[in-house]
Amino acid sequence: MSVPHEAKPRTTAVVLAGGTGQRVGLSIPKQLLKIAGKAVIEHTLTIFENAESIDDVIVLMAPGFVPDVEKIVAKAGLTKVTRIIEGGSTRNETTERAIAALGEGLAEGEDRNVLFHDAVRPLLSQRVITDCVDALDRYQAVDVAIPSADTIIVTRTHGEDGEFITEVPDRSRLRRGQTPQAFKLSTIRRAYEVAAGDPNFQATDDCSVVLKYLPDVPIYVVAGDEYNMKVTQPVDVFITDKLFQLASTAAPVRPTRPPTGSSSPARPSSSSAVRTASAPTSRPWPRATARRSTPWAAPPPVRTWRTRSTWTTRSPRRTARPGASTTSSTPRACCGSASWPRPTTRRSRKP
Repeated sequence: MSVPHEAKPRTTAVVLAGGTGQRVGLSIPKQLLKIAGKAVIEHTLTIFENAESIDDVIVLMAPGFVPDVEKIVAKAGLTKVTRIIEGGSTRNETTERAIAALGEGLAEGEDRNVLFHDAVRPLLSQRVITDCVDALDRYQAVDVAIPSADTIIVTRTHGEDGEFITEVPDRSRLRRGQTPQAFKLSTIRRAYEVAAGDPNFQATDDCSVVLKYLPDVPIYVVAGDEYNMKVTQPVDVFITDKLFQLASTAAPVRPTRPPTGSSSPARPSSSSAVRTASAPTSRPWPRATARRSTPWAAPPPVRTWRTRSTWTTRSPRRTARPGASTTSSTPRACCGSASWPRPTTRRSRKP
């Protein structure tokens, strides 16, 4: 008797775009800033549009800018974006609104996968998305992080004296958190329900909510990418733009010579560089069929002897053009001196 195949839960990407862009020094949200010809949020939404493991996308946008995102989605033809709603005043409030929107229309006992991602991380790779979705088959919470290349210190401020180091943690155990952060919807919803009873509840990411209020739930860590950077400071805008330029530049593939004795030639990279096994050659590129002709070629120089031990190179005389001076303004020199007399005899070399 065959076991019925269990349907895989639906996976939704939640793009958090509630930032205002104050740290970048802009009058508009930084996710609407154009980099490499497109808005930052359009780059991010395109990544999830092309992800095979993502079924639909929900956008939480800063209040007052929802119509801007709607225009971007319509113009770019992003069919996976199903809803665009306003975010809250804090990160926690924005996540709570997303959880409420995801729970609408779910049957009793039905669950789904959800990936929370910062809209200002437009260089997310498909590999990270796939690893997060696959990890949700075994775990209820998943984070993305990379090793820290810098030494992290813990400080404490002592009044007007400034900051002082109190601890230097072991760098080998430290990681820099990124997004997306992936959860089972039932898990992240339960974590926020427990956190709602804490009057001092405040968090900057969602994994910390699960870690604090659901300590029995393990949080798996997926290896992130160094270039999955967050556009926060003005220098980040410049770096991200350069990374997009590098990604769009592809080096041409050089055609290769087919191996000796092979029955079929190597696949050419262009029609002008087709090589066949019946006509092997030692050059990877075809010989030029036309040479550029030069209108005038200088005659070969003649060696003129000055003394017994020194000589200089002098070109033979040419007929001067009409009206041109027959006397050179610069005397011919040998060994850096302009005072040598003109030779009266020419010494012939032995054959």
